[in-house]
This record gives sequence, structure tokens and C-alpha cells, in this order.
Amino acid sequence: MSLEITEKDDMVWFKSKLFFAVFSLLFVIVQVSFAEEKSAATYQLGTVFVTEEEYTWGLHDVILQDKIGQIRSSRTADGLLGDIAGIDLKRTSPGGDHGSAVTIRGFDESRCLILLDGRPLNAAGVYGGDYVDWSSLSTEDIERIEVTRGAKSAEYGNTLGGVINIITKRGTKEPKTQARFSYGTFETMEGMLSHSATIKDFFSYSISAGHWQTDGYLRNNDVDRNNFAGKLTFLLPDDLSIGFGARHTIHKRGFIVENKPNSVYYDGSYPESDEDAGGGPNLFWWAKPGPFGPVNPIKYWGDGSYWKNIRGQYDVEAHKSFGSLGLKLQAYLNTQERTEYFYAIDNRDKLVLERFSEPENTWGWLLKATQSVNAHSFVYGAEGVYLGYGGQNINYLDNSYFRIPPSSYEGADKQVRRHSAFVQDKWAVRPSLDLNLGLRYDHYLAKESEDVKEQGVSPKLGVMYKIWEGGRLEANVGRAYRFPTSPESYWYFAGFQPPARKSLASEDGLQTEIGLFHSFQKKANVGIRAYYYDVEDYIRTIWGYTPGSVVYNIDEVALSGIEIEGEYFFGAGFSLFANYTHQQTRKKGDILDMSLRLTDELTELPENKASAGLRYRASNGTSADLTLRYVGKRSVLTGSLAVAGASSLEEINGFVTAGLHFTYPIFKKDRFSGKLHLGIENIFDEDYEEVNGFPMPGITVTGGVSVEF
Repeated sequence: MSLEITEKDDMVWFKSKLFFAVFSLLFVIVQVSFAEEKSAATYQLGTVFVTEEEYTWGLHDVILQDKIGQIRSSRTADGLLGDIAGIDLKRTSPGGDHGSAVTIRGFDESRCLILLDGRPLNAAGVYGGDYVDWSSLSTEDIERIEVTRGAKSAEYGNTLGGVINIITKRGTKEPKTQARFSYGTFETMEGMLSHSATIKDFFSYSISAGHWQTDGYLRNNDVDRNNFAGKLTFLLPDDLSIGFGARHTIHKRGFIVENKPNSVYYDGSYPESDEDAGGGPNLFWWAKPGPFGPVNPIKYWGDGSYWKNIRGQYDVEAHKSFGSLGLKLQAYLNTQERTEYFYAIDNRDKLVLERFSEPENTWGWLLKATQSVNAHSFVYGAEGVYLGYGGQNINYLDNSYFRIPPSSYEGADKQVRRHSAFVQDKWAVRPSLDLNLGLRYDHYLAKESEDVKEQGVSPKLGVMYKIWEGGRLEANVGRAYRFPTSPESYWYFAGFQPPARKSLASEDGLQTEIGLFHSFQKKANVGIRAYYYDVEDYIRTIWGYTPGSVVYNIDEVALSGIEIEGEYFFGAGFSLFANYTHQQTRKKGDILDMSLRLTDELTELPENKASAGLRYRASNGTSADLTLRYVGKRSVLTGSLAVAGASSLEEINGFVTAGLHFTYPIFKKDRFSGKLHLGIENIFDEDYEEVNGFPMPGITVTGGVSVEF
């Protein structure tokens, strides 16, 4: 059954009105600005380092140290993003998930850009499909997180949803040592030690080490994680600096065991849940326990199964200033080694499979220049990204447990290569008018049985007009490409080959966004955005076809939404924030999805979500956050999408959760200080799920102490 979006469809109406409004706005703003009698300001700026106070409200979402340092059940970066408008979390547990845990405006990590200090973290996605491993992104060495919704800048490519940039700590001018310990529900423990300094204005450094462990809420979902990070910067004459950075994570994570009352292996001491084994490719086990007793013989995995995941991120970068010109040269390497251990469901001491993989061996480079000339602030440069991966080996195998024994695979060096050039200009046309003009070129190559070659030119146009004192109007129109991932290019040729399928193409998106913002003399900020994405050739992967899966392009996917945000400062350290998101999706031309009779939407995306909170910050270091998070109901497809009538549309209930995070200084003398921390999450003990089949914990309490000197 094929569903089409007609001219009467509300999405098309929204699209046409929004396009008309934006282009009309661009014309009117420019005409009004040039009609003003005020002369345009001309100025010259050197290299600018933006501090947290200099962010224009509404342009970015910035998560700062006061929130990152709070004691909470999640100690990874994804757990800090749930309160932001337009961002959705889809985690099986709060302890640092893998896979598609974060979406921006309906786009997951394969369609967003996740950065570490300005360079990509997005991986090849093979052997299990983790495009971003959030479980490795612990918060010990994170200084702040910057979130930009939408593909607005030509500086960033291969993204539709937006950019999340995780900024790590650098050396401090004065020596600083921090230590923290916490303990909480589910035997959750954390310890952290960090130190930073600058020596004789010659080099600065920051080092940290952390340990986090938990028994977990679901069956066999224990986690044990160790993190090490360091950054060293040499401050050389003539405005030259050279820096080196490294992050190393050793992560042991238990595979969530299916726990259903109709199974003979049901354990009532844990909640009911589905299973999540983590890595890939999929395994074809001989027999799974049935609802009426064991299938003879029982051949499946169970308690005690886990993986040991070792990840590394390594960087070298150089900065040089030439007056108003700033240059940055950066090179990076991402590595991953993972070993999976599967134990028999009826004997947790019996190893039946040990599988070693190198899912990531990715490197890249970036050359970027920033330059200000009169009323123009330029960012331009080039970059190269080379996504590769190592092999997969079977170290131990009990063949009797598998209908089809797992195989070993060879790796692929530089399997995907992308080269890009970009230029972005912020032009201060008038004191009340800024134009943002950008252009980006990307060339993509995937080495498969047949090479996949794509290229794209992405123009960007943005306007910011100060329509009154404290008020501004923004409009953005831009084109953005998202190129096939490594699994998509592989399975396009290795999977099912439908007769009328067109050649694999990159996703071609046109984004339109309009927003109105107002600041009330540092007392309050309010803003509203409306956006529309029209994505042609959206890439789908459906499992269940023979062999393996089918990869193909959908004719069109449309995503639209409204985001309303505000904050109010009461004085005396109190402030209030709130936001609301409404989002919708439609697709057409999806000829191979047999569930189209059920829905023409992209599923698992809430139509409505909201967050609100009360914050307190005192001059003595006392802080408190009381937050509410609402996520509306979501639909999810279950069963096989490859067989007509074999799927069903289910509904995940909406939920409201509340959390309290409190910090209180207990002593301070000279440079020595100590604080008590308390975190209470899901205060109402709400039953809820972010991912269908995986309940999240009820009320959790964590307490801790930190010292700084």
C-alpha cells in the first residue's frame, strides 16, 4: 500500500507557507535595513575565543560545568541532553548506552554530527552499528557541550539534524586538583581525580581518571567503566600553540538478558524486559527457550554474557595567529577493540562464543582559518575523513549452539573517504542586520564491490535582524547532504536485490527555519522556532529480507516542528526555564516497507515533549536544580517489515519524570574547598520506557562528596 502526501496534506501546507514566509522575510529584512539612516559599522577583529558569557541566547544550547559536575545516575554525555528542545533520548539504560541513543529533530547519530573538540566522533557503524558510542563519553574531562540544531553552517557537513560539540578541559592558569566520590542506588559507585595547571607560561596540561560501576536495573546489565584523559598544550612564541590530546576508555557492559514471565528462565527479582546483546553481526542461535518450557536442546545465551570495549581518541592540533587571521590544523585518530563473551543460558560458567572485533579505525584531518575583514567574519577551510575498521575473529566457538556458525571477517582501511571544502561568512551589513552566507563542497567515495561515488554542493543563507531593542528575527535556508554509511553501502550490494531499485544515492535535504527571540534586559529570554526539512532519497535499511537486509532510497521524507523556549531570572540566584517541542514526520515512496498499511510516519518519535526547571545558584557555591521532563506517547513498529501482514504498530506510553540535583559547600579555606552532592531522579517513581521493551529505573538516589584545591 503506497501512501502519498497530497496538496491538501497539512505537511505540504506547512511547507509552502514556511518557504514563502522565509523568503519574504529575507527580502523585507534586507530592504528595511538598507532604508535605515544609520551608517553601517566597520571594524576589524583578531582571533576570537568565545567565552560562555558571550553566547547569544537562542543560537546555541550550551551545557556548562555547573550541570556537568552534578551527581546523577548517568555519567555520560548523552544523559545531559534530555532537557534541550528538539532532542530525544532513546536509551535502554541510563548507565551509558550504545547505538542510537540521541536524536536531533528526528535524526539519529548517523544523520547528525557529534564532535569532540571540533572534530568528528561519528564512526563507521560496522559490527553492531554504533555510529557514536555514548558509553565511552564520560563526563570527567568535559568542560562544556555546545548544541546547534539544524544544518545552518557550511563549516559542518554530512549532517541533517545538527551538531553536538563536546569540549574537553584544558590546562588552567593556576594549579587545580579535583576529586569526587559518589554512591547510589543499584550499588552505583563513582570515583574521579583530575589535575590541571600551566607551567611558566610554556605549557599547560589537564589530566583526569575516573571509575564508574553499577549493578544496573535490568537483568545482567552491570557496567564497569574506567576512563583516562589528558591534554597537553605547548605555548610557543609568535602566537603559536601545539596541543596533544588523548582519551582512553575501558568499558565492560553486561548484555541485557530477556526476562519474560512465560520463560522457564524468568527471574522475578528483575523487571520484565527484552534482550540486548550489543555487538554484531547478528548471531543465529540454535534454539531459544520457549514459553512452555525448554526447546530440546536449549542452545542460547544468558547471564554472565558481556563485552569488553576499549576505545581511544587521539588528537594533535596547532594554532597560529597572523593578526586578524587565525589558523588551526588538526589531525585525529579513533580506535576501538571489542571482545564479546557469550555464556550458556543454563550454565553461566559455560562459554559458548568469544568474538573479537575492531569496529573502528578512523582518522581525519582539518585545516580551518578564521579571519575578520571590516564587516566580514570568515571561517573557511578543508577536511578529510577516512572511515575504516579492522577485522573480526572468532576466538572460541561451540558450534552446537548455532544454526549458522558465525564467521570471521576482514577489515577495510579507509572504506569510506570524504573530502570537503567550505567557506562561511558572517556579514554585519548594518548594526541591526547580519547575513550568514555559506557554501560547502563534499566528495564521497565508498569502496565496495562497486564503488559508490557522490558529491554535493551545499549553499547556506541566514539572516539575523534586530527588529527592536532586545528582539531579533532569524531565518535560515540551507541545503545539506548526508552520505551513505559503511553498513548501508555494504548491504546495498551484499543484501537483497529488488529488481526495480535505483542506484544508491546520498540524502539530499533542504532545511527552512524561522525564529523570533526577545531578551528582557537580562531578566528573561523567550524564543520560538519553526522548521521544515524536505529530505529526498532518504536511506532505509530493513532487516528480514534474504540475504540479510535491503538498503534503498525513499523518494521523500518530511520533518517539521515548532520549538518554544524561555528562561526567567528572579534574582537572588533563582531562575526558571521551560521549553516545548512539537514535531511531525511523513514519508512517501517507501516501496519495500510492508508496514505502510499501518503508518506513513517515522516511528519512535514523540509528537510532543517539554521540559521545565527551577534553578538556584548562590555566590558561595550552593546550587540546586529541580527539573521536569515530559515525553509524549510514541508509536513503534514490531515484527517483520519485510513480510506483508507480519508487523504491528504499538504505542509506548508518554511519561513525566522529575529530578533534583543539589550541591552544598561544606568548607572553604584559601584554595581548599569541599562540597556535598545529592541527586534524586525519577522522584515520582514513574514507570516509563525510552526504548520499547526496556523499562527505565524507578526512583534513584545518589550522594557524593568532592574536594578542590
